[in-house]
Amino acid sequence: MPVQLNGQLWFTVLGNTSDIIDGHVNSDGSNITTAFLNAPSPGPGFQQGGSDLSIGIDLPDGMYFVVNSDGLSISAYTTGGTFLDTLQIGNFNGSAAAQEIVNSLVVDPNNHFVYVGVWGNTLAESGIVRVSYNATTGDLQNSQAWNSGSQTMLVNGTQAGGITGPLHGSEQ
Repeated sequence: MPVQLNGQLWFTVLGNTSDIIDGHVNSDGSNITTAFLNAPSPGPGFQQGGSDLSIGIDLPDGMYFVVNSDGLSISAYTTGGTFLDTLQIGNFNGSAAAQEIVNSLVVDPNNHFVYVGVWGNTLAESGIVRVSYNATTGDLQNSQAWNSGSQTMLVNGTQAGGITGPLHGSEQ
């Protein structure tokens, strides 16, 4: 018995300035929709021509979250493309070559958390940061900003069984 697909695929597109979008398409191939046309991030990071680096969805609350092209911050939007909030998770460290890299995220829509991957310059600076958000307004938890003094890594490379391997800017 054939299965009827039902839903949407959300995506980010890398490319020329006019091609870099966040969007979705229905499972039957209809209704290809641009939710947001990306402009280059205003921050000091390495920039990827404006292309968002990762996307996560909270469809029940009508929001999506992206890792911005600066490789330092995440932003929240409505599924209609309205900007809600931005939070810088990674430290620029004075240059794109020395910055920490925020390169991925996963959204937990049930508990209203965004889990953000950070590739730092040391094992202690590399890990997963859990950012809560307000499901009504999209406000991101400011205490998880890189310079808040209270950013908490759920796991990092200094813990047993934690993150291992080459670090950004190192020869390990």
